Amino acid sequence: MINHSSQNPTRNNCINNLEQLSLLGLSDHCILKFTCNLEIDQVTFADKFNLDKGAYAKLREFLNVNWDYLLDARGNTLDEMWDTFTSLITEGMNAFVPKHLHRSINSKKIQPFNADLRHSVHRKYRLWNHWIKSRNDQVYKNTRLFAIKLNGKLLSLFRKSKLKYRLNSNLTQRDFGSM
Repeated sequence: MINHSSQNPTRNNCINNLEQLSLLGLSDHCILKFTCNLEIDQVTFADKFNLDKGAYAKLREFLNVNWDYLLDARGNTLDEMWDTFTSLITEGMNAFVPKHLHRSINSKKIQPFNADLRHSVHRKYRLWNHWIKSRNDQVYKNTRLFAIKLNGKLLSLFRKSKLKYRLNSNLTQRDFGSM
C-alpha cells in the first residue's frame, strides 16, 4: 500500500503523480509510477582513457623515478607531494594510454523487450486495473493466468539474454556462476 499520496508531493516538489500499478508476473512487489521533476545541468561527454589499449610497459618505465626524492616530506607539504604525484601519473597516462570519446548509449537500441512483450505487459496492466475496479473473480482468474504466461515469457527472455551474454563473453558455466 502506498503511504504517500499523489496529492501531497514531497517537500521539495520533486515527485508528483505517484501511482501504484499492478504486479509484474508472479512477483509480490508493487510497481510505482511517478513523475520526477528535476533540473540537471547539461551533461558533457569527455575523452576517457581506453585502459585496454595502454602501453603499460612504457608507463612503468616512465614512472621509474626516485619517488623518495620527489615525495620528500622534509621539503614539501602534503598538498605539494600530492600535486607532484598526480601530475606525474596524469602525464604518464596521457602519454601512454590512448583516449576515446565517451558516448551515451541510446536506450532505444538496447531495449530488451520486443513489441510483443511490451504489448503483453501493457495488456496485463489493463487487466489488473479492470480487476481492481470490478473485483470480479473471473476477471481475477484471467488476470492471473495472463500474468503466469507473461512471467514465462520474461523468464525465457532472461534465459536467452543470459546465454547470449555468456556466449559473447566466452565464459564457461562455472565462470558464469549461478546467475
